[in-house]
Amino acid sequence: MPRGSRRAVLGTLVAVIKAAREAPHAAVVILGGFAFAAIFAGLIAPHDPTLPVKGANVFDPPFWMEGGNMTAPLGTDFQGRILCDWLTRNLGQSLRTGSRVPRARTCDRLRLRPAASRGRSATSAPTRPSRPR
Repeated sequence: MPRGSRRAVLGTLVAVIKAAREAPHAAVVILGGFAFAAIFAGLIAPHDPTLPVKGANVFDPPFWMEGGNMTAPLGTDFQGRILCDWLTRNLGQSLRTGSRVPRARTCDRLRLRPAASRGRSATSAPTRPSRPR
C-alpha cells in the first residue's frame, strides 16, 4: 500500500472516531432502529395490517406469555390482526409526521417557505416605507 493512501485511511479513521465520540449514542441507536424498521417494514411485517390473519386467534397473547407464539410476536387484537404488523407499517408515517416540524422551522429560518405559508398572501407585494420629501 502506498504511503499516501495509508495516511488518507488513517485520517479517515481518526475523523470517524472523533465523530463517534461526539455523537449522542442512545439517540442514534434508537432513531436508527426506528428508521430501519420503517424502511424495511414490508420485510419485517409481511402481513397486511388491516386484514385478519388466517390461523390467528382473537386476543392472542405476546410470544413471551403463556399461549403466545412467534407468528404474532406482540399478539393479536379483537379482530385477529397481528399488532407487530400494524406497528411497523405505521412507524414510517409517524417518523415523517414527527420530522415535519423541525424541517418547517429550519426552512422558515432559511426563508425557504413560500410567502403564503408565513401569513402573507403570495400575490401581495411587500410595501416599501415612504421616503421623506
